[in-house]
Amino acid sequence: MMRLKYINFLIAALMALFTLILASCGLTKSKCDCKSGPGVVSVSVKGDSLPGKTLSLTFSGGPSQVTSAIGDYLKANNIQATFFVRGMSVDGFEGTLQRLRSQGHLVANGGFSGRPLTEARDVVLELRRTDELITPFVTGDLFLFRAPLGLMNQSIADEINHAGLSKYVGSIGSDIGEDEGSFLVDDHCWQSSWSYERCTQGYLAKIRNVDHGIVLLHDTSDHTLALTKDMVTSLKNESFVFVRLDQTPTIRSRLEQSGGRPGEVAGEDACNDY
Repeated sequence: MMRLKYINFLIAALMALFTLILASCGLTKSKCDCKSGPGVVSVSVKGDSLPGKTLSLTFSGGPSQVTSAIGDYLKANNIQATFFVRGMSVDGFEGTLQRLRSQGHLVANGGFSGRPLTEARDVVLELRRTDELITPFVTGDLFLFRAPLGLMNQSIADEINHAGLSKYVGSIGSDIGEDEGSFLVDDHCWQSSWSYERCTQGYLAKIRNVDHGIVLLHDTSDHTLALTKDMVTSLKNESFVFVRLDQTPTIRSRLEQSGGRPGEVAGEDACNDY
């Protein structure tokens, strides 16, 4: 009887260890070489540490048919942005993600389904499925995460970190791009049948008022491409400058603690736990 109990205990212990390995290293990984860092936090990390008249452009919801055009336009204007990828949209757009990476843009994790993590059946799977898809396109071990709709809490952050995803920095928020008063974020502009000119003026007014920070846009509509072009032209004329997300001081510090190499463009492949 004692021997049977011991065997059952040993089996249970081995199963627990196996589960821990899967959680920390993914479902199909042959190695585990990504570093851990401070991990994901429940309060959005924003761009208030940027100096005046300095902006960082970020796009969420893609990739889509307009993503390459947005990336090309920004590259032509010497602007490097960050694209938070929705995992379920990646199929067929792998070439787009490779192009973004080669242009110096950052490819980041925006969850898999696009539904809020507060409603997800499996929070870890939402990140991990996208993590596996985007890893070949991540630059410099700069693993960045944005929670869909910005909805996070401490239990979700703890679950993500305990599952071996503390290499990620986030959730990345925005200083310009959250619906507030008369201002609508771009995808809500299009849902409300606003013209891109009207939406552009809303963004410009908000940016002039806030003066610096992270700008939230969505690479899911041709209207956003038009908005981006008009907005960038106006802001450059007003002496605003654009930096990549890893040049935001608070984010840069967290990335370095996680083994990231801020400032790297393309370069060697990211660490791969798969």
